[in-house]
Amino acid sequence: MKQAARAAAIAAILGLSACSSEEMTPYFGATSRAGKDPRTFYVNNVSEPEYLDPGKCNDTLSGALIAQLFEGLTGYDPRDGHPVQGVAESWDRSDDNRLYRFHLRADARWSDGVTVTAHDFEYAWKRVLRPKTASKSVPNLYTLKNGEPFSQGKLKALRRDLALKASPGATALATSSLPRGTFVQILSAEKGWARVERWSSLPTYSPSPVPAAPPAVGGFVAEDDLVEDDTVLGVRATDDRTLEVELERPTPYFLRLTSYHTLYPVRRDVIEAFEQRGDPDMWTRPESMVSNGPYVLDQWAFRYEITMRKNPHYRFADQIRLDRIVWMEVEEAHATMNLYKTGEIDYLGDNLLPPAEYMPTLSKKRDFLRNDYLAVQWYELNTRKPPLDDARVRRALNLAIDKQTLVDKIQRGGELAATHYVPDFTGMGYSAQVKADRLAGSDPFSGPGFEFDPDRARALLGEAGYPVVQESDGFRASGFPPLEVVYNNNEGHQKAAVAIQDMWKHFLGVSVQLRSEEWKVMLNRYREGQFQIIRLGWTADYDHPQTFLEQFLSENPQNQSGWGDPRFDEALKEAAARAEPVESVRLYRKAEAIALAAMPRLPLYFDTRSTLVKPWVKGFWGSALNPHLVQYLWIDPDWQHSGNNEPAYLPAELPQPGRIAVDP
Repeated sequence: MKQAARAAAIAAILGLSACSSEEMTPYFGATSRAGKDPRTFYVNNVSEPEYLDPGKCNDTLSGALIAQLFEGLTGYDPRDGHPVQGVAESWDRSDDNRLYRFHLRADARWSDGVTVTAHDFEYAWKRVLRPKTASKSVPNLYTLKNGEPFSQGKLKALRRDLALKASPGATALATSSLPRGTFVQILSAEKGWARVERWSSLPTYSPSPVPAAPPAVGGFVAEDDLVEDDTVLGVRATDDRTLEVELERPTPYFLRLTSYHTLYPVRRDVIEAFEQRGDPDMWTRPESMVSNGPYVLDQWAFRYEITMRKNPHYRFADQIRLDRIVWMEVEEAHATMNLYKTGEIDYLGDNLLPPAEYMPTLSKKRDFLRNDYLAVQWYELNTRKPPLDDARVRRALNLAIDKQTLVDKIQRGGELAATHYVPDFTGMGYSAQVKADRLAGSDPFSGPGFEFDPDRARALLGEAGYPVVQESDGFRASGFPPLEVVYNNNEGHQKAAVAIQDMWKHFLGVSVQLRSEEWKVMLNRYREGQFQIIRLGWTADYDHPQTFLEQFLSENPQNQSGWGDPRFDEALKEAAARAEPVESVRLYRKAEAIALAAMPRLPLYFDTRSTLVKPWVKGFWGSALNPHLVQYLWIDPDWQHSGNNEPAYLPAELPQPGRIAVDP
């Protein structure tokens, strides 16, 4: 649809009411798709993506697009999201879940016809971990052997044969000569000198017992004598079709992680050509991008529309039934609802919820879907400056939010009020532990101190030095400065912000200013730390509590709150290292309690995904995790006489893993 025509359509239909004779019909809006190409899919993606670079993306707007353009070692089953064959057609695994060997298919191709190889994956993963890439999704690869210290610039190799010195610039030597390429861990650095220690924990790609490490050797070295060497990382291509992976610790969710965009392959020759020109992000433009997924980027009209076309080199191209995708960028939710109502779009999209006032009507419609969604909405607080540097203030703000009213009266989408950070329905044993704790009456995240309690909130402000006094028109927090809440342009987020603003004023006497910004502008403000309180949240990268809790790690680039605690960091590391699943989840819950006591983020609610999908769209299944993959969808012109909702095709299941046996 052309821009002028769409603008006219939006203007003409903005006055339509959510509640009218529509209440008497089984579907919301048009039930005819007349005049539209049956092989083109129309969907709203709300706003401009921040990145279409798989290694740099860390937001859902970008992720929904990248999922159509690229493919990982594994993919998602369109019905329930479990891992299926992607570029890998088989795999091997060690008994302790630390070693993997992936065997790539021979028919995987890039959009220019070039074969996808294991070297593309090795390059992509190492690129994410390079400090200069500055990927915000880099923690997804911290599970790789040496991934975390390497990405933080703490693991380097000696540039030449030399001996470590006893002190910076000293002539006295701390060791005999160490050979070029020796790996060292940087303990501290100052004025061109680094205090280092020899690093012996290197990848072996063998399940055999690792020999005892030699005695630590430490000293000082000039920083110029250190060089980045990514062979220290636990991933390597042994040939074009074999990728070997060594993990830092047993990682039960790793096969799910290989379906996620952070681990997608990218082409070294394409990216480095643009890096050499000084335009490292321009490779993702339509005229330059090379991708390996079912679709390729076709056109990009800034802040208006992105289109994709089918990749003729994708191995299932003949079975894909939608040749083209039109991604609109309409931020206004009511306008989107009316575009859907008049049949201009087939699906609201992964990133927009119907406005709350529509929910009572929509819940009766056949084209309305709702399911649990592995996401939590929270307000992140900047703990670097007063008054938010005091945990008592942060806890007071949390206790003064009536979250049940927020979900029942404001959001109205079936969301669950949250007293903590990890959704109760998270898998890999977490939801089972939640049920067990509640049956035993020992849920660590319920009861006083966790649930709405304005009296306790006022007492906490008083303890923090801001006594709350009652006046004729309500409360006033003495000496408490005004706060600012920043949220991205979205009617639902605006209504929630207004409600929370009113609650803090009514229950605490705290004044709050609200600021609405475009998504990309808000993200930039967040990363520069230019905020007091900001509306964010986290959508799971994979179905495991680690994806939520690692956002609180002291050195996680997603943690811009200024809060960090070594106790939490160690607790999370211990939970991740525990192979026994029940005990591991208990440890995750203990780590979560440490973060919750500090309250650097105010948990608001656990999401549901409520949406509208036209009845002629087939192969669409509700999902708690993955974006909806258009490659499996199709348009049924005879939908009124057909109950078939099977995907356009089904991906091949992964075979059971082969065993990486211990060497004799």
